[in-house]
Amino acid sequence: MNRSTTHAIAVVMTVVCFILFFIGGPGYHASRSFQHFWDTGHIFFFCMLSCLLYFNIKQIRGKITSSSFILILCITLIVGGGVEIIQSGTGRSSHLGDLYRDFLGAFIALFFIIPSRKNINKHLLRLFQLVTIILVIGSLVPLTRALVDENHARKEFPLLSGFERASELKRWEGNADKRLSPSVVFSGKHALQSSLKTTKYSGISLKHFPKNWSDYKYFQFQVFNPAVSKLKITCRIHDKLHTKGVQKYSDRFNQSYTLSTGWNSIRIDLDEVQKRPATRQMDMKQIFGVGIFVIEQQTPKTIYLDDVLLSNS
Repeated sequence: MNRSTTHAIAVVMTVVCFILFFIGGPGYHASRSFQHFWDTGHIFFFCMLSCLLYFNIKQIRGKITSSSFILILCITLIVGGGVEIIQSGTGRSSHLGDLYRDFLGAFIALFFIIPSRKNINKHLLRLFQLVTIILVIGSLVPLTRALVDENHARKEFPLLSGFERASELKRWEGNADKRLSPSVVFSGKHALQSSLKTTKYSGISLKHFPKNWSDYKYFQFQVFNPAVSKLKITCRIHDKLHTKGVQKYSDRFNQSYTLSTGWNSIRIDLDEVQKRPATRQMDMKQIFGVGIFVIEQQTPKTIYLDDVLLSNS
């Protein structure tokens, strides 16, 4: 393959990657590992872009100087910043972490790929390469953690959360503060402590978990109410199809439960969950979300959650 063909392929790949900044990508319910993997596209794109810039600058100037390196980094900042601005204006998420990955891609090209890297002082180049390697490894930590926890989730299923590892907290989202508690526990060494707020709805949602519940009869969890007074909580369960519509109240499972002081066992018949949507049956092979929340509390509340699982008995 000659140089012109290689250059043409690199240009096409770079253009395709640039387009993917604005279309496609992980949806709201995509796995954490896929979301983090998609983010690494910034590294690949800016590595390719930096290599193309290098060869074009060399073709125009005839040689590469230190100012060429600075120019490439400046273009990385302009293009990367521009992508984030455009994404924020089109409803897509933008993060400073993406700009960090943009520069990692440029560093890989400048210090590991382009031939002119050899003109840098040998010891200084080794330092740049070491720092780049450390930063790249650091950028891959979220992806690695997600893959490890997703593997644990698959092996432990039908247990959805036992809260024995800090990584399980990443399975949950919501506006309530959450942390592992070693002091109030139903089983094992930890439970989830959730600090509920006084907003209209405050709670936590299980977002990342195995989706096929069709082989099980019950969804259950243990919840501890430390207050003397009773507390009313609501559990919400929905499937993938629900997320594609206007998410009507009548198209999902919603049920309220009154917690007494101490541990309360909540057990939900999945047949009822399946039948709850008003105009259809819920797809038990594509359960996409579980929420546990309170409504319009006058004062902040705290609950503890443990042993979130599916069962047949």
